[in-house]
Amino acid sequence: PVVSQNSSYFDILTADYWGEHIRNPSSHKSYRPITTLTFRLNFELSQLDPYWYHVVNVVLNGIVSSLSVFTADIVFEKCSIPILISSLLFALHPIKTEAVSNITGRAEILMATFYFGGFLIFARNLRVWSSTETSSSYRNWFALTLTNCVGVYFIPFICTILSTISKEGGITLLMTCVAYDFLQTGHTVKDVFKALFRDNLAYLGEGSKIKIRRFFARSVYAAFLFCVIVAGSLYIRGGGDTPFHYDQNPAALHSDRTTRVLSILMVHTHYLGSLLFPTDLCCDWSGASIPLVINPLEDIRVLHIILFESFLLISITWALSRETSNLFTNDLERSWKRAIILGLLGFMVFPFLLSSNIIFVVGTMKGERLAYLPSFGFVLMIGALFNTLNRGFNGVKVLGVHFLLHIIIGMILTFYVIKTRERNLAWSSNLSLWEAAYQINPHSGHVQYQYGYELALKSRFEEAVKVLKMAIKTQPEDTMARFVLGLSLLNLDKCEETDKLLNEGLWLLKATTETELKQGDLSKEKRNKIARDTSNFIGVMGMCQKDIAKKGTLLYEAVKTDPTNEYMVTVATNLAKQIEQGQQMIRKVSVDDP
Repeated sequence: PVVSQNSSYFDILTADYWGEHIRNPSSHKSYRPITTLTFRLNFELSQLDPYWYHVVNVVLNGIVSSLSVFTADIVFEKCSIPILISSLLFALHPIKTEAVSNITGRAEILMATFYFGGFLIFARNLRVWSSTETSSSYRNWFALTLTNCVGVYFIPFICTILSTISKEGGITLLMTCVAYDFLQTGHTVKDVFKALFRDNLAYLGEGSKIKIRRFFARSVYAAFLFCVIVAGSLYIRGGGDTPFHYDQNPAALHSDRTTRVLSILMVHTHYLGSLLFPTDLCCDWSGASIPLVINPLEDIRVLHIILFESFLLISITWALSRETSNLFTNDLERSWKRAIILGLLGFMVFPFLLSSNIIFVVGTMKGERLAYLPSFGFVLMIGALFNTLNRGFNGVKVLGVHFLLHIIIGMILTFYVIKTRERNLAWSSNLSLWEAAYQINPHSGHVQYQYGYELALKSRFEEAVKVLKMAIKTQPEDTMARFVLGLSLLNLDKCEETDKLLNEGLWLLKATTETELKQGDLSKEKRNKIARDTSNFIGVMGMCQKDIAKKGTLLYEAVKTDPTNEYMVTVATNLAKQIEQGQQMIRKVSVDDP
């Protein structure tokens, strides 16, 4: 409403991402006014023409891809091979397609834009500041210190706010900045704590101890800013639970704690699988899309969870504590440490935290758009791996490996281009999108309904009936799937089957109403929905009748049940006009031939 209706720009500040007032009980509490503002500007320029909304998304994605090159340059310290590989893989990775092709994915792209921008400003100013601390000219030292102080303490904070109000995960930018600051100390976590709480550490040197204590002071400042932003976000959103349904996110909303925890962690391995092998990309993962971990002792996927979580723990622990290694050369060890702390932790784990269902429950079990920014952390790790293989272990290169790596990278990039094009074509129309989703994820009731609905719109009723019957079997309470199935059967002249289907639907609606009344949970919104569903069912049953009187009676009852049902009002009105035209013809014949 705040985008397409005549509302004030100030209304954007009080609305959630879907147009509800942010403090309404029905609000999803997704406060993203920057993203909403860009939609409003898009609407002012091009109304609801999707082309220009898509153009903006593509341009923003180009900006993010450009910023990723400079970020990779900081991570790998101007080492060209991993920078080039990481940047190309990030720019072309098919998992990013959903965020760019789906208009609402702009929140992810804007968050990433400010995230990269804030990090780059912080990293470059911190590095310059450290190198100018010993400047001989007081005037130059003061000017550079003032400039770098703004770049380290103020601008990243502003970018964090802008990133957060584009998409909530942007708040973790401060954590990524702290990770980079830790790397700049050049020491381990153990050394940091020793320097903070013990003075007799001659091996560190006075300069190192000062550097570590300044890092600690900046970390405390970042933690304070983090708390300020969290407090402000909580105040704006107000209280109340987020109204998510079980079918949206079964893993996070399951009643059993063990199943819930293991299923959430198992979904994380699915994300990793989509990053490694992006062959199973899909626009919807709701409902029964991903089987939950019900029996952990019998489910082989628990092993995947253990391996993945162990890899994370071992890698991060190594990067935070390792000082020397006999396996890699010093440059490679440094490269891996930076790739793990900045790539794995700073750009993969941190931005994903708020979408992981670990801290908060989100409205989807898995969404590829949520991996938009974390995919950059993943490609940084791939860049570090190829850099290691290219340079060899202990400086020893294996004959033919260099050529083989070029072939592998070329094949991966070619596959990414083909898959990205395929995903873009899938997003070109509703039918192609849900057809592609059904091929990958045929177990989701929502995917079954959407695909069946699109088939029905294209008058492919035989195919629609087949798919919609599966949707009813998966989700018997899905009234819209039952309604569209009824219309499809009507168009195939299978009215007997239609009546049976919709009578069963009316019985389910009656049972639902009685249950809600007993529980005292029949809100106005639920009453209106039940009235609409009942009206739809009765109306389709009426449309099946060959007897005009029965048809008129049932359509009248449908309109009476829900006078706001425009579809049934239109059908009833057309029937009344047909009857009136028939009566006029009869009267005309009677006059002409008494």
